[in-house]
Amino acid sequence: MSVSAEDSSLTDLNRLARLVDSTADDRELWRPEEFGAIFRHQLTVPLRTDLGGLDPRLGEKLKGLHMPDGRPVATFGDLLRHPAPPVALLDLVKEFAKKSGRPGRGHVPPEVATMLYYLTIGVALFRCGHRLTRLDASTLREGFHWARSQLWADEATRELLRCAEDHL
Repeated sequence: MSVSAEDSSLTDLNRLARLVDSTADDRELWRPEEFGAIFRHQLTVPLRTDLGGLDPRLGEKLKGLHMPDGRPVATFGDLLRHPAPPVALLDLVKEFAKKSGRPGRGHVPPEVATMLYYLTIGVALFRCGHRLTRLDASTLREGFHWARSQLWADEATRELLRCAEDHL
């Protein structure tokens, strides 16, 4: 059975309508095969774009923060790859991930928000020796394991999560 161009077009229109509908269930908006691309994109998003509303002093916190090569820390990926990221900024990312992962039109699919949540907690644990959460070690292990098992996660993300788990 083949899908006609008209049927395919209707499917695309229905999906677009769900994206615009503020009452749509997040699970209807995204396909699992899109999670990797969405996660990679989120890592390139400027921190000021998504975190500015969470902390009016974000600009001050980013001022003077640079990568080892001298570039300013500007994106989620920069912060998560930084060898010693400020815990306060990681905490903002964790809160962003928590809010984004809630049902009802989060910024990113819940799976991507959950990945960002556990990755941020892992980076704080591994790179800063700081525990950003009250979750117990068993729950964190389960979360890190879930995140590492996602086929759409890149190897660098999996390695960070492995290191975080080793630091529990």
